[in-house]
Amino acid sequence: MKIRFLVLSVTLLLCVVALISLSAPLFSQAPQPAGQVSQLIPAVNIDRGSQRLVAEAQASVFWNDLVATQPMGRARIALGDGSILNVGSNSSLRVIQHDASAQQTQLDLGYGRVRAKVVPLTRSGAAFQIKTPVATAGVVGTDFFLQQGQGAPPPPKIDVAVLPFSAASSVSLSDANTEALAKQLGSQLGQSGQVTSAMISPVPGATAPIGPQAAAQSGQATNATIVLVPVIQQAEAKESTHGLGGLGGHFHVPGAGGSQLKHVDADVDLQVQMVRTADGSVLKTIDASSKKGYNNVNVNADGYSTNFGSADVNNPAFQKSPLGQTLAEAMASLVSQVQSQASDALKQAAASAPPAFDNSVATVVDFEGSVRFCNLQQQCVTVGPGMMSTIHAGQPPEPPHPAESSLVADAQQSTEVGAAPASSPAEAASAAPPPSAPVLPAASPSVACGVPSGKVLQPAGNASAVTGWDFATRNFAATMVMTMNGRVSQMRYFAMSGALRMEMTESNSKGQQMIMIMRTDCRLIWSIMPQQQMYMEINLASFSGAPGASSNSQNIANAARMPNAKVDRQNLGSEQVGQYMCDKYRVTVTTDKGTFVGTMWAARELKGFPVKWLDDKTGMTVEFRDIDLGPQNPSLFMPPAGYRKMTMPGLGRQ
Repeated sequence: MKIRFLVLSVTLLLCVVALISLSAPLFSQAPQPAGQVSQLIPAVNIDRGSQRLVAEAQASVFWNDLVATQPMGRARIALGDGSILNVGSNSSLRVIQHDASAQQTQLDLGYGRVRAKVVPLTRSGAAFQIKTPVATAGVVGTDFFLQQGQGAPPPPKIDVAVLPFSAASSVSLSDANTEALAKQLGSQLGQSGQVTSAMISPVPGATAPIGPQAAAQSGQATNATIVLVPVIQQAEAKESTHGLGGLGGHFHVPGAGGSQLKHVDADVDLQVQMVRTADGSVLKTIDASSKKGYNNVNVNADGYSTNFGSADVNNPAFQKSPLGQTLAEAMASLVSQVQSQASDALKQAAASAPPAFDNSVATVVDFEGSVRFCNLQQQCVTVGPGMMSTIHAGQPPEPPHPAESSLVADAQQSTEVGAAPASSPAEAASAAPPPSAPVLPAASPSVACGVPSGKVLQPAGNASAVTGWDFATRNFAATMVMTMNGRVSQMRYFAMSGALRMEMTESNSKGQQMIMIMRTDCRLIWSIMPQQQMYMEINLASFSGAPGASSNSQNIANAARMPNAKVDRQNLGSEQVGQYMCDKYRVTVTTDKGTFVGTMWAARELKGFPVKWLDDKTGMTVEFRDIDLGPQNPSLFMPPAGYRKMTMPGLGRQ
């Protein structure tokens, strides 16, 4: 094995890590994971931002998610530190924060019931706290039940739920646009502030066109008052007179020599049925249409489409086209009419709503350990096993006293979701992360890297943000193709939290393979040599001055790692990269060393995964292919058993 190849391989690895770490701050911030719904009894919703999702088993729960259970619904949430939350029916629980590594958890119980089985808090400054409108329950490691409110609280509702668009038989509508248009409609309704809205999916088995009963069932799953069933009746852009003259009154696509149409007529006709969720009755059918004419239309421009079958409604270029502008006018008319017509139906629903329950009372029952139970004035009591306490708004907590047997039974039964799976991290009382983040294996005795802590070595500057697609913490595998100065190199890349692996082959007649494993959790690099069944261990810190690893390197990736780096991105529309339709971004990084510019393509189908990157200054292009976003085998990130450790003086030795 040549030392030169080894050093270049390590340097390449560091350059790639610097490059891909840049992707984190360039995209909209991804939510931080808190755990997952390990088990549930329908119906359970997760409110995430402006979205209302129907929860399913194994659904992820993130910071600031609100878990809302319906009258018959219950949910078990397995938090990342191994704690378990059993949420009872008619309850609203928001996960404000859950930092498993720091043992910092803050929950907000708006109303309803929750039973918490909390793992022991052993770290300095650790805290597990549940707040309600009148009380706070803080624990050190316990099993307790907390109820906020008395009576049966009305379940959380949204006013209007929007199903995906369907189309009349004469209209071509791509699958990608059915939901995109529904999101536009729901977003515009919500922005008005007059109604709350969310996009929903049809119930399983429902096919377009969706009938009123199927629409009502879909709305019941998300507890909406009204469901909108939108249909595109007409949508086309049609030539009236060709720029060369003589061709009028019918659709015509010019040949390669023709680039402009003298006049184009666009026609969009939308229809929406308003369905009452309670009984499936059609309250109103609303029609909204727009017809417009456009002169001197460039048909070769990006975004020009004759129908929705070939359009991308999210593309800014399409939105400026005749069909896009006409669609926008029809949507505006539709939103206005829905807001007006929905108000009467919502008023009727409000009049028949159950009376408000008493949400000024909070009660805690402790099963194990102890709970610090306080009112909003920080008057507190400590509640021990078998004891209970109640707080009425504005009053100090009642002195702890033995819990009533009926309340204990109700606390157990009302939050029970069923037996936890044998592999549940809570039932095993382990502090392991959710199944989606497998634990790396402990290092073998021959290497100086123990059980990963989960703490990842982060770059400085803007590239340190663990948001968007952070390649140092997300699970995936892909083939990476790098092109620079006409030379192409290809390698297989694997990643999971705290660990990276790259497999490459030396570009000579010998074709010698090199495997590099970087464990950022313990600051080591292992260089694996399969032909010799050997590996070399390198201290990651010793390469801080290697070529390409310095923050002074003149490329955009390393520039983003510098202190006070400012990152700006501009959306350039959409573009196809391989099999993926991508959002294209122009990225500018400004530092005291200068300005660096590049372009990045984020695949929509892969939730923003940056499948391609171009650095303007260096001319380097990175493209990912054969992408697998699933968990990776932890054994990939350790030296193979039986390999001998090799030491070379002066090469990053510990």
